Amino acid sequence: APKGYQPVANFVVNCLSGSDCNFEIRQVAVAAVPNFLQGGQALDLILSSMGDEDANMRMTATWTLALVVPTLALMVPVPGEFALRCMIEKRAINLLEDKHFKVQHAAVRVLGILANKG
Repeated sequence: APKGYQPVANFVVNCLSGSDCNFEIRQVAVAAVPNFLQGGQALDLILSSMGDEDANMRMTATWTLALVVPTLALMVPVPGEFALRCMIEKRAINLLEDKHFKVQHAAVRVLGILANKG
């Protein structure tokens, strides 16, 4: 977490790791992940939120993923980046089957970013 923001980072982790936050607060928390957390922990929280039962939560998590996809090389060692990109691509392709258009839209954005990154 950035200096002085550890309490915010702790709140985000606790909220997304199953504490009693309602879905609106979970949406705010997942959107805050890139600002307060880094690396594998950040990615794990975003990816797990993409499987939430709430469509707004899935959408927010997927848009948040779109923000962090360009920095994947910074999150994992380069040899592991390809496997991570493949896994993210598979998750996004699965979300194209989501019954909510807004989730599909976010998934298309992630796939577009992955395709343009090479």
